[in-house]
Amino acid sequence: MLNMWALYIFGSVAEQLLGRFYYLGLYILAGLMGSLLSGFIDIQNTFELLQSNDPTLLPTVSAGASGAVMGIGSALTVLSLLPSLPKQRFILDKKSLLMIMGINLLIGFTIAGINNAAHIGGMLMGAVLTIIWYAGQRIHKPNLAFVAGMTVGILSCYLLYAYCMQQVQILEPVWRQILTAMRAQLHF
Repeated sequence: MLNMWALYIFGSVAEQLLGRFYYLGLYILAGLMGSLLSGFIDIQNTFELLQSNDPTLLPTVSAGASGAVMGIGSALTVLSLLPSLPKQRFILDKKSLLMIMGINLLIGFTIAGINNAAHIGGMLMGAVLTIIWYAGQRIHKPNLAFVAGMTVGILSCYLLYAYCMQQVQILEPVWRQILTAMRAQLHF
């Protein structure tokens, strides 16, 4: 519910600033990057646990919109830190945005069960795509910025996805052994 409220507040401003299609692309790519970074961190933790011989080692799955929402929040925060554009419709309060984003990160680092990797992934994607969009606005090439931003976002997501899938191939036999052992224990 909090994600949807934040999306309503941040999203309505971000959509008007960035334009409908860039906003939509940023939202989707921030959500994907949040999920991918979360998976990447989980895979890295799995490799560390393998070295400790943890017998309960299984992958985790997380879901949510927080990475995408944090991408939108990051976009607005980046825009608040940059000089205003000549036709910018909103004045963004950088202190409030920095405080909101900082509090969200702090909560993610201090409360169990919050996927902070998804938050950070979404924030990074939102920041990068916003900088590309802003540069396009400054040089009066919004179409070039759209193509460049979406290309960078899609390529980044694809490369991280490919890397994660490569790592999963290494871990899959271990996971199969654990699941087989667990099934055997359940039948006795």
